[in-house]
Amino acid sequence: MINKSEIINREFSKGTQSFNFLGNYRIDNKTIKIEIKNDSYDFQSYARSYLFTDQGWEIIYSMPYNNIKVITNEVSNYDESECIKAFELDEAIILDISKKILGIE
Repeated sequence: MINKSEIINREFSKGTQSFNFLGNYRIDNKTIKIEIKNDSYDFQSYARSYLFTDQGWEIIYSMPYNNIKVITNEVSNYDESECIKAFELDEAIILDISKKILGIE
């Protein structure tokens, strides 16, 4: 579960052939970004987390596209509220894994 106090911002958007999610979080004095893209072509979909450092955004974790909950090859016909629910599942999984990698409890 994501602690609301950790959230800086969350954005959901729909592209021509994709649904997109961007979340930024402040956890244990670290800034983490999550990007999830659900494309009509599954192999172009991704879910990644990044850590902001002095050198910019560095990748923490990349979830294989076939593990992403939001995947569908019918983006144009997909229910937006169902997509947001799936994004939230992926967001929680990726954030949890990222915290473990960074040693954050």
